[in-house]
Amino acid sequence: MKTLILTSLILSLSFLDSNSQTVNDIPIKDIEAEYIQISARPEGSRINIKIEVDYGQDRMTFSNRSHLIMDENGKSKTFNSMIEALNFLTQNGYSFVQAYTFSSEDKNVLHYLLRKTEINKEQTEYPHAN
Repeated sequence: MKTLILTSLILSLSFLDSNSQTVNDIPIKDIEAEYIQISARPEGSRINIKIEVDYGQDRMTFSNRSHLIMDENGKSKTFNSMIEALNFLTQNGYSFVQAYTFSSEDKNVLHYLLRKTEINKEQTEYPHAN
């Protein structure tokens, strides 16, 4: 009986954790876009990075933090590396498509294109498309 209760508790906590990360207040698994683009934002002088997510949302509504992955407490989630971020997004229903570099202001920024692995076949139009 104790094993059953412990197993249920662990499964419940892992479910809550996987649904608690959001971008623009939308759970990552619920973003209604087939493709997303991610890029890294260095976290100050730390080695950790924050991940910016572009799923086609209106650029005019981009606030300083609205395109970052947020944790269950509403704080931007940090990652040790892009590989950790890719593994996190893979666990949340995305697969790697390609990586490319974009140069801006004498900086090279690496972008990753990801595709949602399970697409709602009935969805023919994305709500954020104009």
